[in-house]
Amino acid sequence: MSLDLSYAPNVSLITTYQSEGLLGGTLITSGGIATGGNVIFTTANNLSNLTAENIPTNVTVQFNGFGSSNVVGINITGSSTSTQAIINGTETFSSATAAVTTIASNQTGPVLSIGSAGSLISNASLSITANGSIANRAV
Repeated sequence: MSLDLSYAPNVSLITTYQSEGLLGGTLITSGGIATGGNVIFTTANNLSNLTAENIPTNVTVQFNGFGSSNVVGINITGSSTSTQAIINGTETFSSATAAVTTIASNQTGPVLSIGSAGSLISNASLSITANGSIANRAV
C-alpha cells in the first residue's frame, strides 16, 4: 500500500476504502489527487510496509491509537511513486502510545521532507527512524 496522496491510483483506492467503511475520514479530490479533507487509519490497518508517503497541503492523515506494536513503516525504492516521504499537510498520531515511524530508502536526497506548511504531530512520544537525512522546512 502507498500513502502517496498525489498519485491518482492510490487516492482512488483510499477513497474506495473510505466509502466501504474500511478507512475513516473523507478526502477531497481534484483531478484524482487529494486536495483537502482527511483519512483516518486505526490499528486494524497494517501500515508496516508502505511504499510511499506524500501528504499534500490541506490534507490530514491521522493514525489513531498507534503505538510501538503498530509501526508506520515506509520503504522507498526505485519503484515507489516518490523518492522521499513528503509531508506538506498534516500527519498526526492521536490516542497514541509511543508512536513509531520508520523510513528506509535507497534513493538520493532526504528520506523525509516536511514542507513549510507541513506538520508532524503526536499526542505522545514519537520515534522516527530514518536511514538518511530529514529536511524540516516547517520551522
